[in-house]
Amino acid sequence: GIPGTAQSAIYGAVIIVENCLRRLAEEQRARGRRLTLQERLDVVFEASKEVRKATAFGEAIIITVYFPVLALTGVEGKMFQPMALTVIFALVAAFVLSLTFVPAMVALCITGRVTEKDMFLVRWAKAAYAPVVRAAVRLRYAVVATAIAAFVGAVVLFGRLGQEFVPTLDEKDIAMHAMRIASTGITQSQLMQHDVERAVSALPEVAFVFSKTGTAELASDPMPPNVSDTFIILKPQAEWRTEAELERRIAELEAARLVVHAPAADEHDAHSSEGERPLRGHKAKLIRLIELAVAPVPGNDYEFTQPIQMRFNELISGVRGNVAVKVYGDEFASLQRTADRVLAVLLTIPGVADAKVEQTEGLPVVTVDPNRAALARYGLDVSDVQDVVAVAMGGREAGVVFEGDRRFDLVVRLPDALRQNIDILERLPIPLPRSEVEYLEPGLAVFAGDGGVALSAMPVERGFVPLGTVANVRTEEGVNQISRENGKRRIVVQCNVRGRDLGSFVEEARSRMDALALPAGQWLDWGGQFENLVAAKRRLAVVVPACFVLILLLLFATFKSLRDALLVFVAVPLGLTGGGLALWLRDMSFSISAAVGFIALSGVAVLNGLVMIIFIQQLREKGEALEAAIVHGSITRLRPVLMTAPVASLGFVPMALATGTGAEVQRPLATVVIGGLISSTLLTLVVLPALYRIVGGARQGGGSLESA
Repeated sequence: GIPGTAQSAIYGAVIIVENCLRRLAEEQRARGRRLTLQERLDVVFEASKEVRKATAFGEAIIITVYFPVLALTGVEGKMFQPMALTVIFALVAAFVLSLTFVPAMVALCITGRVTEKDMFLVRWAKAAYAPVVRAAVRLRYAVVATAIAAFVGAVVLFGRLGQEFVPTLDEKDIAMHAMRIASTGITQSQLMQHDVERAVSALPEVAFVFSKTGTAELASDPMPPNVSDTFIILKPQAEWRTEAELERRIAELEAARLVVHAPAADEHDAHSSEGERPLRGHKAKLIRLIELAVAPVPGNDYEFTQPIQMRFNELISGVRGNVAVKVYGDEFASLQRTADRVLAVLLTIPGVADAKVEQTEGLPVVTVDPNRAALARYGLDVSDVQDVVAVAMGGREAGVVFEGDRRFDLVVRLPDALRQNIDILERLPIPLPRSEVEYLEPGLAVFAGDGGVALSAMPVERGFVPLGTVANVRTEEGVNQISRENGKRRIVVQCNVRGRDLGSFVEEARSRMDALALPAGQWLDWGGQFENLVAAKRRLAVVVPACFVLILLLLFATFKSLRDALLVFVAVPLGLTGGGLALWLRDMSFSISAAVGFIALSGVAVLNGLVMIIFIQQLREKGEALEAAIVHGSITRLRPVLMTAPVASLGFVPMALATGTGAEVQRPLATVVIGGLISSTLLTLVVLPALYRIVGGARQGGGSLESA
C-alpha cells in the first residue's frame, strides 16, 4: 500500500501548490511589485478556495473506494485489508495537511518574485496538445464513438483473460509429495524415501533435501506411513543450468524413458504425460527434470507443489491440489468407479498435472471368517472365537502396574512379529467348553438340588482347538479410508494446473464433466483454490458495483448535477479499459490482486477529470463561451494533469517490474493501475473535452472555437 499511498497523498498538495503559484505570479504581474505577507496570504487563500472542492472531493473519492476492499473476507481480506487501511489513514492525514499546512507554507516561504513559466517539456506538451483538443472538440462525435469502441473492445478482450484466485508465488523451493501403496509400513517407506532423496540430491540445482514420513508425536500434520513430504531446497537461480541445458537434459531423459517403458508405461507415466503444455519458465523445467530423475525409483507416485502453497491448499479445502473434484454418494464401490471416470476425464484436459484419486483401497487386513458348522460340532459360539482373536490382536487389560504414585494398565497381546504371521494366528488355541462327567467317585453322596441325595459330578476341561480348525484366516486388501462430508460418503479426485490459468481449466473440466452420466444418488462438487476464486468473485460482484455507486454519489455531491457527475464518471470505464488492456499485453490472468487494482484505479481515474470540469465551470461562470472555456480550461489544466498522472504511475512502476519474493501478487495490481492511469489521462485530455462539448451544447448553445 505504500506506493499507492504516496501517489494519492501528494495529489491535493500538487493541485493546491500549482494553483497558488499561478495566482501569485498573476497578482505580482498585475501589481508590478512583490506582494506583502498579508497580500500573499489573501492570494493563497483565494487560490486554495478555487481548487478546494476538487481536492477535497477527489481525496474523499479515493478514500471511499477503498472501503469495499475492507469488506473482503477470507484469504483475500487478510492480503489486501492492510493495504486499504494504510491508504485510508495516510489520505486522511494528507487531506488535512493539504488544506492547512501546505497553503500556509506557500504563503510564508514564497517571498521572492514569482514568474509563472513552464519548463520546456510542459511547453512542448501544451504546444502539441492545443491543436489536439481543438480537433477533439470539433470532431467530438467521432472521438466519443472511438472511445466507446475502445471500451467495447476492452470488454471483449477482458472476457478472454484467464482467471485465478491469486498468482502463484515462487517460494524458491519445491515440496514433493511421495506416495506408496497403502500397505507400505514406516520402515519400508523410509528405505524407499532414501532412494528418492538420493535421486533428487544428485541434481546440481538442489542444495539439500529433507523429508517427513508418517505422523509425528505432535500430530499437527497427520499422514499415513506410506506418504512422505519431501522438501527440496534449491540453490540460488544464478547457480542453475541455463534453460537450454535443462531442455536438452529433459529431452535425453524422456527419450531414455520411451525406450525403457515402451512395452507398458506405468500409471504415473500416463498421468504425467497427459494434458501437458509446453514448459514455460526456468523453474517449471527444473520441476520436470526432477520428475524425470525420480521416475526410475520404483513403487512411488509423486505430486509437486511448494511448501507454503501445499499448506495453503490444505487449509482451504483439505486437499493439496489446486483443483479438487469431490464425488458424493452412498455406495462406496460405485463411488470408486465414478472417481476413476472423473480422473480419466481430467487427464484429457491440457494443463493438468499430478492428477490422482485419493487412496481409498489397498490396506491389508486380516480376515477371520468363522466356520459355523465346525463351531457347532465343538460346541463353540462365534463370540468364543471373537474373544480370543480380540485379545491376541488388540490386547486386553490383565492387571495394573504401579511405579511410585503412577499406575499403568498391563495389557496382554501377541508380539507384533507374531500378529503378522497367518500360520501363528491359525494355531491360536480356542478353549473348548466345559463338560460334566458322571460318577468320578461312585458312592460319594452329596445333596442334590432338589433336596435329595445324588452321586457327585465334577466339571472337566476338554482342552483346546486351533483357530484354523474352526475359522478361515486370510490376508486380503480392504478399504484404506472412508471419508464423509455433510453426512455423505466422499471420494476426492485432485490435480494441479500448470501452463494455464485456473479459471479456464475448471471451465473446460466442468463442460466435460457434464457429459458424464452419474449413477442415481451421486453428484460432483468442486473445491481447492477454485473454491476461493468462486467465493471472491461472488463477493466482488457486490463490492465493485457498490464502489461505483459511492463514486457517483460523491461526484453528485460535488457538482449538484447528475449530468456533470456522469460526465466525470465516464473516466472510470475508460480507466478500466486501460487496466484490462495492460493485463492482456503482459499476458497476466485476472486475479483478486488485479481486482483490487481495478477498485483502486476507479478512484484515481476520476481525479483529473474532476479538476478539469470544475475549472471549466469556473471559466463559464466568468462569462467565457462554451468552446472557449473548454479549450482554455483543458490547456490550463494540462500541467497539473501531467504532474499527477505520471507521479501516480511512477509509484507503481517498482511493483510492476518487481521480481523478488511476493512480486507475483504485486505485479497484476500495479499493471492495472498503470495501464488504467494512462487510458484515463487520455480520456481527461481528449475525450472529456469532446464529451463536455456535446453535453454542454445540448444544455445550452456553444460559443465560437476561435474565441479560445
